[in-house]
Amino acid sequence: PLEQLVLDENMAQYVERLPDDLRSFAGLFLAGLTQEEIAERLECSRRTVIRKMKVIRELWIELAHEQGDL
Repeated sequence: PLEQLVLDENMAQYVERLPDDLRSFAGLFLAGLTQEEIAERLECSRRTVIRKMKVIRELWIELAHEQGDL
């Protein structure tokens, strides 16, 4: 449906605006992987995943405010 297409495009823009080192974390999170699965896939600690996801959320909130999405 159109709504899903718009959502997918919006999320792609949000991921593209992230620094390169955060994109893989965001992509795996959006694919539905758990923190543990992301850590295993990216060969890092779960704590690293938690820290990276916190930074991603903060950046996405800032971006949403800039774009008027919030």
